Amino acid sequence: MDKLPNRPFQNQFVLTLLFLFLLNFFGITEIGGTVFLGVITCLLLFKSSFKGVFTIYVLLIVIGIFASAISSQVYRSQNITESLRSSAPLLCIVIYFFFQKIDLSSAKIEKLLYGLIVIFIVCYLIQLVVYPKIIFVAARVVDNQAAGRRIALLGQGLASLGTLYGVNKYLLNKKATYLIIAVVCLYINFNNGYRTMVFVSILFSGILLIRIYGFSLKLMVYAVLFVIFGGILALTPPVNAILENMQKRNSDQNFGNADYIRTINLVYHETEYFSSNVERFFGSGMPFKGSQYSQSVEELEVLGYWYQDWGLIGLSWLVGIFTVLCMVFMSIKAVLLKVNSNYYYAGMWMVSLIASSITTHEFYSTGNFLIFPLLFALIEKENIKAIKR
Repeated sequence: MDKLPNRPFQNQFVLTLLFLFLLNFFGITEIGGTVFLGVITCLLLFKSSFKGVFTIYVLLIVIGIFASAISSQVYRSQNITESLRSSAPLLCIVIYFFFQKIDLSSAKIEKLLYGLIVIFIVCYLIQLVVYPKIIFVAARVVDNQAAGRRIALLGQGLASLGTLYGVNKYLLNKKATYLIIAVVCLYINFNNGYRTMVFVSILFSGILLIRIYGFSLKLMVYAVLFVIFGGILALTPPVNAILENMQKRNSDQNFGNADYIRTINLVYHETEYFSSNVERFFGSGMPFKGSQYSQSVEELEVLGYWYQDWGLIGLSWLVGIFTVLCMVFMSIKAVLLKVNSNYYYAGMWMVSLIASSITTHEFYSTGNFLIFPLLFALIEKENIKAIKR
């Protein structure tokens, strides 16, 4: 299908505006996911291609979500349309077929990513400064303690992507701008108390360093200096306050504690929640607000049984084991495809999200399934170039 001209979608401003709209301008607006899915569907009707490397994964994910919607109809009496509407943030991954057709260059994709990351940073810092006044109405205020205001904007995944993007580019180009982006993005996750994401971001930054430079004595010296610098930084009052808050939350959430709600949550969902093994495999569907099924899920949340607390395992309770496995294999494929070292961050970010999504929902955080297709397009283009070399 090719009934729209390519030129408007090659324009940086148009593309940035499209993404900001689909991301609800990071929370300034509260347009429902169904509207966004409708917009993407309209784009696909006029311009789409199904020839990409990741086509099979995207199609299987869509099929898996449809299967979970049917399962929800059978086992939870929530109609298929409602399940699909509530699955819109995941189904938005089909914009991949649109990007396949408009055929953006690697330079334009990276320029778009750079712009989105910078705009996200600016928006986050503005909201942080003006709080308690709320500009981004859809933002999630996790906490507001003396240790720091924990505010999660929509599109929060750009913070972890920005960390690896900045590190990757700085290691190769030595431009201070990229280092600033990496540090600020890491600070955003640190300030929000996302200890898992902070640890994973630092770990994968180290892997990037080794992957680009190789392992050497010089690298070990830098690692020691980094640890020393981190230790000194931890002694400063603002950082120390955030670390103490993290430590307090960690002591309250101990897997060794039999009463730890996250453990009880897992046991309940794996032993009592499902009506049959068939429902366990296909999932009980994404709850649609206002449905009877959604009300039952909300009752569980009151008890502390949040599916997000078990990351991808929790997501599998809703969209099924099959769908989540497709997401995992898709991410592994992204990091295994050969690309120039300038683009290592793309696949590694996806795998880092998998690594952090054991007890967090980072992988399927709002907006990530819009960013994935953009990275797929970048990885595919660079993989073709790498094979030809």
